[in-house]
Amino acid sequence: MGVVRARTLTEAYMYLELVVEGERPIDHARLVRLSTRDGERVVRVDGPHGGRHYQFTIVVAAPPPGEQIRGIGYVGHDSEPSTLIDPGGWRMIELWSGPPAEAALRASTAPPPPIDGASVIASDDPDRYTRTGDGLLTALAALGEIAKFIPAGESAVPAAAFFTPSGRELLRREPEAFRSARIEHERVRYRALLDQLVARHA
Repeated sequence: MGVVRARTLTEAYMYLELVVEGERPIDHARLVRLSTRDGERVVRVDGPHGGRHYQFTIVVAAPPPGEQIRGIGYVGHDSEPSTLIDPGGWRMIELWSGPPAEAALRASTAPPPPIDGASVIASDDPDRYTRTGDGLLTALAALGEIAKFIPAGESAVPAAAFFTPSGRELLRREPEAFRSARIEHERVRYRALLDQLVARHA
């Protein structure tokens, strides 16, 4: 695989999750080394995981002048689409992050089951709150990245934008996932879920 380039550290780690196969979670402490070279961050992956040995480097571009390094929901610096992860990869990231986070939010707002005839109110879990928020933000970021592949005036991601076999397979299986109407609908919905989460823990 050699050396590839990412726009942000967030994108680099999302790419890592896509290409390193096998059990989860990935042991980053064992597999990944992060360093800085000439103002750019360098993610070196070298080690075994899931029965394979992975060895590649992701060079993370320095942020534009005046641009701050942001959090998990911030993947790219501008409106240009990724050259590292194709629309199918972003769809996978959306599926990995959004539905589990939504399910966790629904579970946290459901009435607790009765125990010995009384309702037991579950205590807030800060870790679950953080995981749920991160999942919703990641899904929103992935949707935004898919949208960047849609040319101006078009209503869907063109087939030529997919540059991986898995991405092309996803397009074949669910072409509607890459239409602008679906993407915008889901962005509105996930923003509403984030608002629910924040309001619940305000």
